[in-house]
Amino acid sequence: MKPKSLFLFILIIFAGLVITLLVYQKLFKSRKNSTYSESLIPQPIQTYSKLPKFDLLDINGKLQASNQWEGKILILNFWATWCGPCLREIPEFIQLQEELRSQGLQFVGIAIDEHEKVRNFATKTKINYPILLGDDPQVLRLLARLGNRFGALPFSIIFAPDGVIIHRGVGELTADTIRTKIAALIPTSK
Repeated sequence: MKPKSLFLFILIIFAGLVITLLVYQKLFKSRKNSTYSESLIPQPIQTYSKLPKFDLLDINGKLQASNQWEGKILILNFWATWCGPCLREIPEFIQLQEELRSQGLQFVGIAIDEHEKVRNFATKTKINYPILLGDDPQVLRLLARLGNRFGALPFSIIFAPDGVIIHRGVGELTADTIRTKIAALIPTSK
């Protein structure tokens, strides 16, 4: 290789290294006090321990605020029409809502699904509790803050009348489990 060609070759290699270093710094070192490997570590999400304040539209387009259910035994259930376990638990929720409404139990469904599919299903199934629409981006944040970081369905949270979470879980929630969890909160007749 001629000395001039060798010099040009080394100059091109050096320029490539400088450009690579600049791109690396721009992409991975731009975060204050952070390294690339730190940015890959999932940051902890502070989860709620009480009923959070939120507003969502219901299937009729009316804005519903979570504070209207304060003072009740509240079961928030995140579900979808395409979710088999979700659909299996809803008839039990309908029955419990009817049976225990007068004792302060309130179910609220939050559907992570298309509005029309949700409305049609709720009408056909005769759901007797509020159904809110979860197509708002705040719902994914709400799910994570309630303890469901991955958005798995069904996901249910039971709140005591003072708003404290007494149960949260992914998967089908049965009537027996609900009865066990809320037994101490239901007034007994003497």
